[in-house]
Amino acid sequence: MAVTRAEKEQELSDLTAAFKAASTAIVVDYKGLNVPAVTELRNQLRGAKAKYKVVKADAKHKLSCKVTVSSPGYTTATATSKAKAIPAVKH
Repeated sequence: MAVTRAEKEQELSDLTAAFKAASTAIVVDYKGLNVPAVTELRNQLRGAKAKYKVVKADAKHKLSCKVTVSSPGYTTATATSKAKAIPAVKH
């Protein structure tokens, strides 16, 4: 079943809130990892009480990530990744 626009907007809102609430965020592209490697990654993250979420980007759109880090006593830093085109997946 296709995901509705309203569901996509809610997912984006939830993801935005999670990033804002997080003290640390790591964004990865795990293409090329096999199932055992992804399973090990999830197990290690779970052991560290970290949250793990797979987010699919729509093909033919561009995706970038903006991360802001702050901690008392340190300068706040912000970095935005270069926008990357999401390729269409061949089935």
